Amino acid sequence: MINLFERFNQPTETLYFSMMEAGLDHLTVVLNDDGFLPEAVTSPYRFFAENEIKDNDHALYFNEIEVPRFWNIEGDNNQAVIKDMGQVRGKIHYQPNYKQRIVSSVEWLDPQGFVRYRDHYDQFGICFAQTTYDLRGVAIFKEYFTREGEPLIYVNYTTSNYVLTWHGKDYFFETEVDFIVFYLEVMGIDLDSFVINHLGTPLSVVYNLNTEGHDYVVWQEHIDVNTALPGNMQLILNEKGINRSLRDFTLIVPDRHEYDEIVGKVDKDAKQKVELGGYIYPFTRRNQFTPHILTMTNSDQIENLEELVKLSPHLKFHIGALTEMSSKLMAMERYENVKLYPSIERETVKKLYDECDIYLDINSGNEILDAVRRAFLADMLIFAYAETAHNLKYVLDGEDGDVFRTADYRELMHKLHQTVDNHEKWRDLLKRQKQQANAVDVGAFRRLFE
Repeated sequence: MINLFERFNQPTETLYFSMMEAGLDHLTVVLNDDGFLPEAVTSPYRFFAENEIKDNDHALYFNEIEVPRFWNIEGDNNQAVIKDMGQVRGKIHYQPNYKQRIVSSVEWLDPQGFVRYRDHYDQFGICFAQTTYDLRGVAIFKEYFTREGEPLIYVNYTTSNYVLTWHGKDYFFETEVDFIVFYLEVMGIDLDSFVINHLGTPLSVVYNLNTEGHDYVVWQEHIDVNTALPGNMQLILNEKGINRSLRDFTLIVPDRHEYDEIVGKVDKDAKQKVELGGYIYPFTRRNQFTPHILTMTNSDQIENLEELVKLSPHLKFHIGALTEMSSKLMAMERYENVKLYPSIERETVKKLYDECDIYLDINSGNEILDAVRRAFLADMLIFAYAETAHNLKYVLDGEDGDVFRTADYRELMHKLHQTVDNHEKWRDLLKRQKQQANAVDVGAFRRLFE
């Protein structure tokens, strides 16, 4: 069995680590390599590049980017720019949910401020690819290189063609699917079973293999309740006998609501191909039912914070930020039940996630350090404002849920007080929070792929 994933985004990561936890640690291939894949995961780029990783290789810190003489780099924990005599000529993008200020890509701007190309960096500090843009800001082609800078893969976004330069020979491919099929064939691996989580390129690749096999499609997207199922989904379910490939498919749907929508739209035979799934989450600890509350923010816009603090003297509020805090937020430390952590160190972050049992997702601005998901994995009970929630997948929503409108902060506070005083209620909310995130045990997960 082979995992064939389009990208290693958060849904893919959740699926991947579920499979690892279940002992299903077979080969995992990610088609679009962002340079920061886990060590055990491979990609077409990694396979063909054959880069030798050296002991002193490291991800680039923002100020390690090479710039022309007299240009300078300015940055903080959120972003960085490259300037020439005060004019911005480059924008440095950090790898999200990684170490602080680590470069994932650099956009280079022309004198008029238009992006002309983007350099892509990996976790070893190698500039492994470059995307070129037209004057409209549309990507027109992308080139991949070996660590020595030798051309490897050329992608023309206008024509969809691929060119591979490998072992002294050029290979031309009409489409990405042709390129990926070639890659799988030269790897010399068994192609009898795949796990995919996207109905685009991964499905097209598997569907067009000239070998028989049984494959698993994990649906992690959303069905439009007002329309028929996507054509590719009808294809894998073989409704009306439209599957013309040598492959047979099982559709696994981790989300209960999505599962109900899908089975409600298909015939009896197709329903036999649909399974209700879930995820195994690598919880890092168990909730200890302490009144310690955490919020991670890079903004001082935390609605109703002072009112919550003043009306909850029996609760301890811990607020961390990657940056310095404003005077407005620093003033909150006058309350005995508030502890602030400006420019927080990673060890302190870890300590807070180990010691706090409630997370308040009530700050405006971008989420930092994958804070909500991390709180979920730390078995913390999560409360949120609907207007500013950063990741509702991990927050109990709906009737008697833990999501409130900002104007209803007193209701949030009331439920918070009730929960802290009633451990049985607390346990029930935690159980329902896990159910909403579609948590299952190892045995149930493994049976999906038998």
